[in-house]
Amino acid sequence: MGAQATHAPKQEDFHIKIGKAKNLEQADILQRLHAVGLLSKVWPYQRVILGMQVCKWLRRDLGLSMDKCVLILSAQGLHEDNFAKALRRIECGWITIRLRGYHSYTQGKFGGFEDPLAQIAAAFEGSKERGCAHTIERLELDGGFEAVPAGGWVKLCSSLQYCSNILHLNLSSKGISDEAVTALGSALGNCTKLQTLDLSNNRIGDTGGERIAEAIGKCKSLRRINLQGGEMGAEAIQILATVLPGCTGLATLNLGQNKIGPIGAVGLAKAIQSLRSLEKLHLKGNALGAEGVRAIGKAWHACERLTLLDVGHNNLRRDGVHTLACGLPGPMAARITHLNLFRNRIQDPGVVRLATLLRACTALTHLNLSANGISNAGLRALVEQTESFPALTTLDMSHNLLGEHVDVVQGSAIDPIAKLLRQTPVLKHLDLSTNKLSEAAPTRVTPDVTLKTLKTEILAAVAAVGTVERLRMANNGPDF
Repeated sequence: MGAQATHAPKQEDFHIKIGKAKNLEQADILQRLHAVGLLSKVWPYQRVILGMQVCKWLRRDLGLSMDKCVLILSAQGLHEDNFAKALRRIECGWITIRLRGYHSYTQGKFGGFEDPLAQIAAAFEGSKERGCAHTIERLELDGGFEAVPAGGWVKLCSSLQYCSNILHLNLSSKGISDEAVTALGSALGNCTKLQTLDLSNNRIGDTGGERIAEAIGKCKSLRRINLQGGEMGAEAIQILATVLPGCTGLATLNLGQNKIGPIGAVGLAKAIQSLRSLEKLHLKGNALGAEGVRAIGKAWHACERLTLLDVGHNNLRRDGVHTLACGLPGPMAARITHLNLFRNRIQDPGVVRLATLLRACTALTHLNLSANGISNAGLRALVEQTESFPALTTLDMSHNLLGEHVDVVQGSAIDPIAKLLRQTPVLKHLDLSTNKLSEAAPTRVTPDVTLKTLKTEILAAVAAVGTVERLRMANNGPDF
């Protein structure tokens, strides 16, 4: 990255170099970039770990605009007496505060202070008159917070009321309690410009879910909501469903791995019907069953922009797949690009009904049928009843029963796989791992062809297609 450089460095390269540097080393690297005229090409769009000295140097000595700076503060070696000063010194319109630190909370300390979250909260509260908190548009915390005192989360969530211009909030996988979520719900009532809310993998129960639902009702600018990995049941989901229609621009809704069930699905369906801007819907792992899919299926036909549908691990079985096919009319199915049906016990009888749906999904690029008990007979039925997958690039058939009980009278075990490859002219990623392929090898012996393993035949079929970049066949027996 010296004077002989002829092009601007890639953003990720710049991130790595700066991210690993110390305060003074950062200044040297940035100054060298500035000297050769490259700094303006990568700044201010990069995530740079900045301390007070470097920030002051950038702003005063170089006069760089920091309107869209993404700030990362390191917790290691940062003492509580200067943390608030460091935060207030940054004068940016767009700040991400990423607290990097140890992966675990040890010896009652975290990077120099007793409770880092309380320090952030104090900085927000102390800056309400100076306007620092009001300039923050992004907040993301990174580090090991599992053992940080629960009271810190309550203080932090409560202090977000001062971040009235925040657009993106990511508190994913932080073990936030219902008490903290309740405080967050109250604070978000003042964050009416919020566009992204990510509280995934926090085990938010019904009480916390109800508080978050009330807050979402006030944040009508939300475009992305991620509440995956919680413990919200039908009661909380029904309350959420009453406020979602107010988010008229909502594009992504992720409620995966909660406890919606058929009863919650009925209430959720009413909300989905009004979300005409919805593009991505994640409902995996909610025990919806055929009844729950039937309820939601009557609603999502109104989602004219829906392209991603994730209903994996919902015990749909054959009847649920049939209901799904009926709930996705032709024009809507033709828009679906991502379809996730993993672990739904579809099995071979359900594949026939699945083929009806897949024939209409002409724009499908990603299909996940893993862990559905599909054997060679099911795959054969699928490829025979589906003419082609013209846009499919990624197919996951792992954890099935391919290769089990192959009927040699009907042909080789490779035949349905080879035909599938011929029907997917742009396929790049194929996962056949954890099946029963070794049980079907060798597949046939002729006078002109020596004994071949099925693995060799599959590799030959893949090579003949010429588009596959990644093929997985692990855990298929000794021959694989």
